[in-house]
Amino acid sequence: MTVLRVRVNGKFRSDDMINVLHYSGPDITSADYQEIVDGIAGVYSTHLLPSLSNDYTIASMTVYDLDLPETFGVDVPLTGGTITGGDGGGTLPPGAAVYVRFRYIGVKPNRGGIFLGGWSESAVGTGGGVDATAENAAAAFVTNLLGLTFSTAPPVGLVLYSRVLSTAGSPVVNPVEAFEVKPEWSGQTRRRFGRGG
Repeated sequence: MTVLRVRVNGKFRSDDMINVLHYSGPDITSADYQEIVDGIAGVYSTHLLPSLSNDYTIASMTVYDLDLPETFGVDVPLTGGTITGGDGGGTLPPGAAVYVRFRYIGVKPNRGGIFLGGWSESAVGTGGGVDATAENAAAAFVTNLLGLTFSTAPPVGLVLYSRVLSTAGSPVVNPVEAFEVKPEWSGQTRRRFGRGG
C-alpha cells in the first residue's frame, strides 16, 4: 500500500490556510496524483465550499509519497482552476474553525482531526456556536473524503499516520473509521492556519 500526504494549499484573504490529509491505496504512482487531487477538490466544491466565504480559495495541492521520504512533494494545480467559497457575507477571523475529530477504533494512532476555516458570519448559530448548516456541511465533507474512487487511479482511503509510533522502523497507518464535528468554534493559533490528521 502506498501512503500519500496531501497538503491542501488553501488561502483565506492574504493568509495561507493549509490542511493536511493522509491517504492510503494500492500501487499509487505520480501518474495518479492529478486524478486524486481533482477528486479531493470535487469533495470540497460539492460539500464544503458553498458554505465558506468567497475569500477562501484553493488553487493547488502538494502530494508527498511517504514511502519515498527523501523525495520532494509534487505541486498539482487543480484541473478546473482555482475553486472558491460561495458565501459573500462578512467573514469570520482566519483563526475561527470548525474542528472535526477523526477516530480509529483500536491501537494508536487512533485519533486525529482537521480544522476547517474560511467561514462567513452566517456560519455562526444563534447561541454563538457553529450553525447547523455549517456543521452539516463539515460532516458531509468528511463523509465523502473517507473513501475516494476514480476512473483510472486506485481507490484511496483516509488514514491516520504516525512515524513516531513506528513498528520495526515502519510508520503506523490506521484507517479513519469514525468522526465527530465539534459544535463549538475552535481557534487556530498555528504557524499556518489549518491542520489535518
